Amino acid sequence: MAGSEPNELMCVIRNTFECPPFDCTEAHYVLAVVALHDDEVFASGSAVLVAPHLALIALHVLDDFAVRYQGIAARTNSTTNYAIVARCYYGGEWRMLTVQQTFNTSGTDIAALYLDLADGQPTAFPWPRITLDLLPPRRGSRVWSWGHISPRALLAGPTLEEVHWYATLARSSGLVQEIFPSMRDRGLVNFPAFQFDARVDGSMSGGPVFDEEGHLVGINSSSLPPTGDNDRLHTSTAALLWPVPALAFTPHAQTPLGGSEIRFVEDLHLLGFLPMINHSAVHVDREVSTGELHVRVSIPEDRV
Repeated sequence: MAGSEPNELMCVIRNTFECPPFDCTEAHYVLAVVALHDDEVFASGSAVLVAPHLALIALHVLDDFAVRYQGIAARTNSTTNYAIVARCYYGGEWRMLTVQQTFNTSGTDIAALYLDLADGQPTAFPWPRITLDLLPPRRGSRVWSWGHISPRALLAGPTLEEVHWYATLARSSGLVQEIFPSMRDRGLVNFPAFQFDARVDGSMSGGPVFDEEGHLVGINSSSLPPTGDNDRLHTSTAALLWPVPALAFTPHAQTPLGGSEIRFVEDLHLLGFLPMINHSAVHVDREVSTGELHVRVSIPEDRV
């Protein structure tokens, strides 16, 4: 499996996008994602590594893969006829990761991925531990959105077993406009979210949104471009993180994190694998099935 040359991650400025170097720290944990099915490879979406073997992604990216190849939206613990592969750039080379399990539910546009290094990859790989702020960012504060733009991939080589994969790491910056603690509407944004005015392209869906302190505060979900000459700002939406502790996360016993002590993403925090601030504001109902999302949050007035 092959990636593109490192300099293909150097981006050309497009509108409000900024261009990080290909070997910046964020290139280590902002993932590009593809689905592999028979003789087709489909590049779409981004994700973010947040802890050992754990990445977060937009649920609608998984839905796109599932509908494309199985005709049905993603379902927790379902079997699939396709594989999901992610890549990042670390230590002067591409690192490929395979998605072993996906965990998703209704009530949020965030899903959890259990990943492992792909076969043949160097085992010396420092899994990140990114701090999640479970409360919404404050209105008017600056946030940074990351993801991969202009992705494309194709199968090549004599036996069509090589993946030639191209994507450009990009980031954009904007201000938080509105907070929707539970949902914005019952249509497009029927989940906890916030609105900000940075440019976010479609393939950045699933990528991270950081605050100025470097804490993860959201996952890219959707964006609309400016509507006219008098409207020069994008309208982008990120899913809020307070439902994340309640996401199911039960790795198979044979995986490095496998074990009965892990049922929810929250368990990774309790075991010291995943830093979370404002965790005390969130309560997970641990008596329900891990396939359901039962969680509540207390949000201070200065965060709504």
